[in-house]
Amino acid sequence: MARLDLWHKLQRMLRFLCALNDPRIFTLMMLRGFTNATRKKGWDLFLKAGGQLVDMEPPPPSSGQPAELLKLVDDYENEWYDVIEAALEGNYPTVCKEVFKNLHKSSDERVVLTVETLLNRVDVIEKQGEPLKPVLDLLTERGFTKPVRQKGRELIGSLRDGHVPLLATPDPAAEAERARAEDEMWSFYREWAKTARTIVRRKDLRIKMGISTATREVADEDEEPAPPPAPGAAAPPAGPGTPR
Repeated sequence: MARLDLWHKLQRMLRFLCALNDPRIFTLMMLRGFTNATRKKGWDLFLKAGGQLVDMEPPPPSSGQPAELLKLVDDYENEWYDVIEAALEGNYPTVCKEVFKNLHKSSDERVVLTVETLLNRVDVIEKQGEPLKPVLDLLTERGFTKPVRQKGRELIGSLRDGHVPLLATPDPAAEAERARAEDEMWSFYREWAKTARTIVRRKDLRIKMGISTATREVADEDEEPAPPPAPGAAAPPAGPGTPR
């Protein structure tokens, strides 16, 4: 299952918060301790997680964009992004989530930031020393050796010599605060979405909140739920307490 990125988390949080404008829903949630102060906290976290307080720093001046250099970085990403993800996903899923948090494969100038972020996060694993040495050993075994990482750095260095116009980047301190707000927002959503399922029984109100669809419950974990079965396929049996 694909990991939920920031965009999908914000979509779910926004739908949940907007649904609380419905007096029927808010009245029910009050029975579980949800207050106006709770709702205001949710909106505050939503805005911070979405980057309201993050200033973007303009890219440095450059003298052109040689497509061949950018293609080399793109080729590097296409190869090693998948190798690293495949190695970590099945063996070290928690580390995998941290390494690939809010990262996506790109095909334009954004690929530079993707590769650089990926290299930085693998460097962090190396700096952790003995506790994460098995993780680094696995990546080395799969071919992502120190020379390969250095090659990625050199490719990025060539682009940073003024050949390729890079993208604007977020202020590092503000982005760190935004990332913390994202984690806190998602914890807030998961807590109250789970709580809502204990008190909001009507299917139409659950759908309005985004915690259910016409055919199934909506997961509020860190991964996207599996797609519904194809038309004509047998549906899994309903478990105890499954809304009908």
